[in-house]
Amino acid sequence: MLADDLDGSPAVETVTFAVDGSTHEIDLNEAHTPQLRDALRRYLVEAARRTIKSRGKVRPADQGRGGKSTQVRAWAKEQGLPVSDRGSIPANVLEKYVAAH
Repeated sequence: MLADDLDGSPAVETVTFAVDGSTHEIDLNEAHTPQLRDALRRYLVEAARRTIKSRGKVRPADQGRGGKSTQVRAWAKEQGLPVSDRGSIPANVLEKYVAAH
């Protein structure tokens, strides 16, 4: 059973969010969950852009099957970015590829 991190009452949901590169989780009850979302709505819903979820490495759906990862690797090498011929493509390289295309 979850406990609300603000007041210790029974929580109904764990909310995950990220700010300045740090991901956070908070367990909230039925009253606090909409309060958090309402407080963030102006920033998240109305103004912010979604980004690629990253944990250091990004794995496109077709990576390792000769699909898009081959194109990303070729582009990265043309740009002088460090990328191996096999394995995961670093998140920062994939993010630069997505931004350029």
